[in-house]
Amino acid sequence: MALGSVAIARIHKPTKEEFEQNFLSPQKPCVITGAIDDWPALSAWTINYLKTNIGDTIVPCRVSQNDYFDNYHAHKQIKLAVFLDWILANEQQNAWDVIFHKKNKTKYFVGSLDIPTYFSEILADITIPNYFDSKLLTSQNLWIGQGNNRVNLHYDFFHNFNVQIVGQKHWFIFPPEQSSFLYPHPWYTKFFWCSQVNINQPDLQKFPKFSEITPLEVITNPGEILFLPSGWWHSPVGIGTNIAVNFWWRMNLKEIVNFLSLKVLNIRPHII
Repeated sequence: MALGSVAIARIHKPTKEEFEQNFLSPQKPCVITGAIDDWPALSAWTINYLKTNIGDTIVPCRVSQNDYFDNYHAHKQIKLAVFLDWILANEQQNAWDVIFHKKNKTKYFVGSLDIPTYFSEILADITIPNYFDSKLLTSQNLWIGQGNNRVNLHYDFFHNFNVQIVGQKHWFIFPPEQSSFLYPHPWYTKFFWCSQVNINQPDLQKFPKFSEITPLEVITNPGEILFLPSGWWHSPVGIGTNIAVNFWWRMNLKEIVNFLSLKVLNIRPHII
């Protein structure tokens, strides 16, 4: 795969109408800047702040023997404070790892945890962005990674606003029309919304068509929102300790029809 850099539009604090006309209606991803500058979370959400305010909450934590996290990895139930202590220790350990060429194989990652359900204590630190009908909101989730953590390539059924709070994320993004190059799992399996390709180490003998496409790439910084329309494939990589919030909201009927049409046209060759 040729990892090129194709620009994704950045737009500063668009109106709702501008966003709908230029990005939501044509189903184009973009990065929105300046829209959440008043969020308390941007200044308050340190690891120690989260540990103090929500550290006693029991959460599912994903476990991996490297930096790659997919949906097949084991989960363990732990106090969030235990995970956050590991994040702090990992920040200190990284420097020693470089000096002694040592790498701790076991990695941990927390993500897709609905904030009203798990962490109501910090819900007031964020505000639902005023770019979509709040009645269509399905969840607002917290994500925390230690850096260099990659989530497997997949698409979401819902539109996605991913808001970076701490650190950065490097995103690798593919449009729905390239689904046939990404080798989705068969539609009748549990993970049909995930690619079989590990884009860290793609097996081009097994997945040769993957080499024919180039992802869109973008880095999101604190205070920026990445809009990903439903059906767009993505694999984010954390840069440094990273904290993010994402909002998923449902499609309207017209969008659902378009989405299903793309899925049938692009995935069907892999299931017949």
